Amino acid sequence: MDTIHFLYPDENGCIYCKRINGLIKILPMKTPCLTCGKLAGTIQGAGCECVWNDFDFENGGTVAVFDPLAEYDRINQFKTVPKKKRLAVWEYRNEWAHSKYVQAQNEAFSEPEQKPSARREKRREKLMGEVRTLRESLKEYGVEPPVGFPYVSEKDMEDWLALWQRFKSK
Repeated sequence: MDTIHFLYPDENGCIYCKRINGLIKILPMKTPCLTCGKLAGTIQGAGCECVWNDFDFENGGTVAVFDPLAEYDRINQFKTVPKKKRLAVWEYRNEWAHSKYVQAQNEAFSEPEQKPSARREKRREKLMGEVRTLRESLKEYGVEPPVGFPYVSEKDMEDWLALWQRFKSK
């Protein structure tokens, strides 16, 4: 029975190809998969969907392949290794590759942590010191600073300090 294989590329961009019984690199608009008779789709650009009669999965359906080397070994050990053992090894390797794939996807979508430069940090500290002084001065005049006062932008701090300097000089 035909089985749909969702072939996700490894860290090198390679997938297992049943037609050539080897690994191929996925290249945009140049991948041989685009002209293959076994192609069923592109997993929305994340890899290839291929259909072939897979004896390890008699019920058909779908199989997600995250480790192309494990898939290659599973296919090529068809006659030498018992099915149960072959599938157990394949499943273990595929699950490990799946966890790595998910981790890489999460890292790709997370924003990199940006650390401010030492100069910028020093400037912010100076402004915060001036803002603390401004806050105390405002309280002397009976004005309560807004909630979240220390979390304002540097531009707002500079504007408030400029206004305060003008107000104070009057």
